[in-house]
Amino acid sequence: MKLDVLQNILKEKIASKIILLVLDDVWNEDKEEWRKLCAPFMYAAPGSNVIWKPIVLGDLDEISFWELFKQCAFGPSKPEEHPELVEIGRSIASKLKGLPLAAKTVGNLLGSNMNPHYWRSIMKSEVWILQQNNKNDIIPVLQLSYQYLSAPLKRCFAFCSLFQKNYMFSEIELTRMWIAEGFVVAQGNQRMEDVASKYLHELVNMSLFQTSRGDYYVMHDLIHDLTQSVSVDETSRMDNGKSNKISTTLRHLAVETEFVETKELRCIRVLVLSHCGLQMLATSVGGLVHLRYLDISYNELEELPESLCELYNLQTLIVKGNFLISLPEDIIQLVNLRHLDVENEIVVKIKMIGRLISLEELFEFRVRKEVGFMITELSGLQQLHGKLKITNSEIVESKEEAEMAQMKNKEYLDALELGWGFYTKLENKLVATEEVLEGLQPHESLKGLKIRRYCGARSPSWMKKEELSNLERLELSFCESWKDISCTALLPHLMVFHIESTWFSKSCFEVCGSSESKLFPMLEEL
Repeated sequence: MKLDVLQNILKEKIASKIILLVLDDVWNEDKEEWRKLCAPFMYAAPGSNVIWKPIVLGDLDEISFWELFKQCAFGPSKPEEHPELVEIGRSIASKLKGLPLAAKTVGNLLGSNMNPHYWRSIMKSEVWILQQNNKNDIIPVLQLSYQYLSAPLKRCFAFCSLFQKNYMFSEIELTRMWIAEGFVVAQGNQRMEDVASKYLHELVNMSLFQTSRGDYYVMHDLIHDLTQSVSVDETSRMDNGKSNKISTTLRHLAVETEFVETKELRCIRVLVLSHCGLQMLATSVGGLVHLRYLDISYNELEELPESLCELYNLQTLIVKGNFLISLPEDIIQLVNLRHLDVENEIVVKIKMIGRLISLEELFEFRVRKEVGFMITELSGLQQLHGKLKITNSEIVESKEEAEMAQMKNKEYLDALELGWGFYTKLENKLVATEEVLEGLQPHESLKGLKIRRYCGARSPSWMKKEELSNLERLELSFCESWKDISCTALLPHLMVFHIESTWFSKSCFEVCGSSESKLFPMLEEL
């Protein structure tokens, strides 16, 4: 809404009421901005107050500062067991001017390695000389944390200078940008997303990132200043068309402007055009052949150009929050696409989605009796993570067809939902359904399984402890013909078991109950 509308709403809310307004961490000194902010408060009742005058916080006293520093540096270890480190630590703490941020960053840096030689190297660092030259500058001290980062972490951290101060970012957003920029390399069996997540949490542990609301993170203002000081030659921001002199070594640029021409930016890897009011994406986007991350979410797009399908290096495509009905038909050419963030009703319309062999998330797959939508499309999607929901399973006609989905090979899936539609209780249909469920055997690493409207009476042979040894959650709903579910009683790690409208016989557990094995050994919720 426009400012005057917001002002009127606020005025109505507080009119004739006594209010106390406390403004914290406000850096703006523009008198006109203050006038706009305070205008509605003129209508508050007498006795109202606004606390905004600066309250200067002094340094922490020596005892309190040492307690904070000691907590960060020694963690769960007992300082009295490391007298040599305590002596070094007190020497370092005395140089930090009582600043809590310095205590956290330097303390966590020391805590990462409890070796006296390592602590002495930090105590003798040249940054203390730089600090003496400018006693009001804390940046040299904070730079200690940066200097001791690994090379990949240095690149990832410096990249964050592109964000505005106080910008809240999610783990998914930032780590996927790092991957797109080539800062992250897979390590052994760890995929790039896992390595990037580890990097982010290392920066959190070093107090270079702070947790914010929800699942978001933010950088302290001084830490943001640090990112700018260490990336000055490679990274720059242009806010409202204003910029410092652009270096010839510039590699990363953040632009806040009403118009961006991208035709000449053929080498860019990350392009974020969200919340821009875009009504059309230019066909020239297909020329950005190195693009790996494209965010065009929350605009006014009704369709996407076919040239988008020429971005063969694209890893992340975010298009949610638009007016799209479908994606371009050739979207399946993006064989390197790992993350597709768009409304589910659009994803289920993608024909031959199985060609997106790098895709890591797929919320729902709706089986249809059409080429490009049969359950066999799932065979190529071996990188799926998280949860997958398969609906319209009644369309699958045989065990052999179900096995072609290769569910048993999807080792990264955490949860699987198998759903049937309404069915007729014909004898041959019931038998076929049992065979189909048999063919949809999941990988043994699966942790959550939901089966809905299964009309068979027989349990699949794979529903046993040897095949589902990691299953923690099981839901059976509207499986009205399934009488014997005794196989579930011996699942070793089952903690949550939900049963809805499934008319099993209580006596079915008597047979397995007579054995030596304990029934439902880990069950917490029924």
